[in-house]
Amino acid sequence: MLYAYCLVYPDSPHTPERLWEWEESYIHMLMQNARTFHREVGQCSFPNWSALAEMNQHIWETCYQPRPLYQPWETWQAWMAEYRELVRDMQELYEEHHGRPGKDLRTVSPTAFGLQDDLSDAAMSDEWRSLIGDQARTLAVVLHRLCTDALRNNVAHLQALVTDAEQLLTAYAEQYIDLERELTQLRAKGSDLMLAPVATQRLRTIERAIEVLHANLTAARHSLQDIRQTIKRRTIGA
Repeated sequence: MLYAYCLVYPDSPHTPERLWEWEESYIHMLMQNARTFHREVGQCSFPNWSALAEMNQHIWETCYQPRPLYQPWETWQAWMAEYRELVRDMQELYEEHHGRPGKDLRTVSPTAFGLQDDLSDAAMSDEWRSLIGDQARTLAVVLHRLCTDALRNNVAHLQALVTDAEQLLTAYAEQYIDLERELTQLRAKGSDLMLAPVATQRLRTIERAIEVLHANLTAARHSLQDIRQTIKRRTIGA
């Protein structure tokens, strides 16, 4: 029995069905990607390699070959090799700010993409500053790499990377749900009675932090839209 896996993109209905991955090292990569971007991993068992190859050939012929974007790859094996690289690339984009930063990317300025990473608010604690700065610098690294690659890599690879970047933004937004829930609770208490000074300050701090975090996500989405337009122009000019 041969077990195979693939990433599931529930928020991207137009993404082609994924080919089934069977090699252990690349399965591990899929698992990492799923944990990072809050995705699901599909599993399927095949009686042998021939059955898996037949399924991947069917997916390739029905979901990929009809699309002009995938014409540069003649076989599903060729696209699988490319897809493995882009999954690795996206994971590295995320991790470059978390333990393995590239020297050329540490100097990327978040302000170049309209991101706020350093607040002048004196009441903002180091913990909040760190959270906001970490988000802004990570997004800047991702956007910088995408902008650099947008002019040289193939279009299908780039579109997949942009899709992964959008998933990263979604993952960030989901992480802020607890903050928004606490903010709602504090506001509810404030409507019933006068909040203590400490609670009032925390309310204002969370309001300001959420405002900046979401503003950064909005700015990043605008940058991704610009990158998509660049990719579209390349497609038209191809």
